[in-house]
Amino acid sequence: MAQVRYGFVGVGTMSSAIVRGVCTLAAPPCSAVVLSPRGADKSAALKAEFPALVAVAADNQEVVDKADIIFIGVLPKHAEEVCRALKFTARHTVVSLVSTAPMSLLHEVCAPVPAANIVRAIPLPPVAKHRGATIMAPPHEAVSALFGSLGVVVPVETEATMKKLMPVSALMGQFYAQQRETQKWLQEQGVDGDAAAKWVGAVFHCISYDSATPNSH
Repeated sequence: MAQVRYGFVGVGTMSSAIVRGVCTLAAPPCSAVVLSPRGADKSAALKAEFPALVAVAADNQEVVDKADIIFIGVLPKHAEEVCRALKFTARHTVVSLVSTAPMSLLHEVCAPVPAANIVRAIPLPPVAKHRGATIMAPPHEAVSALFGSLGVVVPVETEATMKKLMPVSALMGQFYAQQRETQKWLQEQGVDGDAAAKWVGAVFHCISYDSATPNSH
């Protein structure tokens, strides 16, 4: 097992999905996952589910001290304050999951972490099932490999390109709304709810599966 250690400052929905995905890989890419007490219920649940890998730290600084790759998963309004309170070192890699935190701010508040080791990443929740999609900037070998093991990863060179890609994730809401309305319509036609849900789910899955490998032409 790899000796690198992952740390999560903030354990919300997205951080939990990454941890669950990592811990259920056949060969986890880390030797330990250290969680902050922020999001105590989720942290406790993950520790109970994966006791061999997951530990819960006493505070955020302990996460940083005990880990090599640090994931920042706090609410946008807390990101700057939380990061400024942490003492990083040049050995760290920082992966920000905060959609609104610009790279310029991350470089400032995560110093002395080298700029090449500060990454912005936007993963989607199915990383928990190794079926996710993640955009990230800039490319980083270890971080790209991690998200590649949890689904499809698209590393881009610049933050500007990443920002152009980010709005596409908003299509999830439209997709799920259409699925819900289709199921509702079938039920209004007298179709049994379980049959309607199973059929609509299968059809939408087929469509999305077929679209997973488009070409650029």
